[in-house]
Amino acid sequence: MKMTPGLHLFLVGNDKGGASKSAYAAEARVACHLERVPCRLVTFDRSTQTLNEIFRGEGIHPLAKPNGDILIESFGLQMEEAAAAGELIIADIPPGIVDDDNPILKSIADSMLLREFTSISLLIPVSTHNDYVQGAFEALSAYQKIDLKYDRGLIRAWRPGSTSPTWDSFPTYSALTDKFPVWECPSYMQSLSDMMQGRGKYADYPALDKLPDYYIEHSIKLGYRERTKLTAAVIHLESARKAIRTHLLDPLREREVTKSKSPAPSV
Repeated sequence: MKMTPGLHLFLVGNDKGGASKSAYAAEARVACHLERVPCRLVTFDRSTQTLNEIFRGEGIHPLAKPNGDILIESFGLQMEEAAAAGELIIADIPPGIVDDDNPILKSIADSMLLREFTSISLLIPVSTHNDYVQGAFEALSAYQKIDLKYDRGLIRAWRPGSTSPTWDSFPTYSALTDKFPVWECPSYMQSLSDMMQGRGKYADYPALDKLPDYYIEHSIKLGYRERTKLTAAVIHLESARKAIRTHLLDPLREREVTKSKSPAPSV
């Protein structure tokens, strides 16, 4: 199946720092790779060390320093290149850029660039580790104020451990899940990120989106501990793939319409 023609955007947003926005952007890129959907990961965040390390410096596109016209020009160039290459754009947005008062978001909206996208999907990370549910609503409020038209979204719901607060502790969580489907994220991405940034044997691992193929080829040769860790990583990425494919990628795919055969004329 092919993607619907046009320029598509996955916009990652939560107004609070530490909500795993970059992790979600990374998972989306892996899902696209596994589903053979060309994409480019564009980051508005000037700190790209983590993404560069887990993807081995491949295909990360940091924008120019966010100061008005230069940012708009840089984002516009990324859009042109993505459109020419037939790539979906995954935009990783740092804390504060979706603030109601943030001039950067308003500048992007005023530039009309967002209106050039055929579709916009929201990637919304939340966690019980802090009140990231409120951060998600603040991002949605900011999007509403700039009249951002989105088509769909997917919540990445991460509960770090069995002793973490339950979702019932956050009264507004149900209002968020009424708006978007939920991916119950396995509690492994931080360990996976730490592993990919590790030295020694882990330094020989390929970029994160190639890790599942590496696992298939090499897992039988690994020691028990390393294989166990890598197995958990691949299970996590497969969970991300299934959720993102089902809720975000499948709706963007062209489906072949089978023409019904006309009955043979009666003689």
